[in-house]
Amino acid sequence: MTWSVHPNKSLLPNIGKSQNGEVFLSHLAGRPATIHDRATIRWRLVFGLALMAIAAVTVCIARSATPLLSLLPSCLWFSITGVPCPTCGATRGLMALSQGHFREALLLNPLLVLVFFAVPLSALVNIGAAVQKRILIVRWNDHHLAALRWSIIALLAANWFYLLVREKFI
Repeated sequence: MTWSVHPNKSLLPNIGKSQNGEVFLSHLAGRPATIHDRATIRWRLVFGLALMAIAAVTVCIARSATPLLSLLPSCLWFSITGVPCPTCGATRGLMALSQGHFREALLLNPLLVLVFFAVPLSALVNIGAAVQKRILIVRWNDHHLAALRWSIIALLAANWFYLLVREKFI
């Protein structure tokens, strides 16, 4: 996998596949930015700001909705099987994170804490790329994509295993 930063290039490049199977994001080599490129940069900025706004609103709602937590329906999977689902504790963890209780949130659902910090980071990357008119070009081949898929599956499985151990099912 190769990483490189290209200044003054389109922020939503074309996605293609090379002859050796690499998935790549092409950039606008050597030509000036067009109206489409400027619109793409604006879209990237709007996307990043919207993602940050959604994250902020979610935290604000979670902070104020703590008394309503008891009114939420219980997990359908847990109520039918008696076994925690891979995302059990995410709502309570979000409530804990919104009040600054990171340790409690980590104990409730470790994967939620990772996602909680990844979303604003992604938004900041989008905003930063738009403001600087740059893009991080990532070249993925089929092996890298497979590794990414398996990493996500492994994270979900590890989180579920943790939840099962926490609830003393294993």
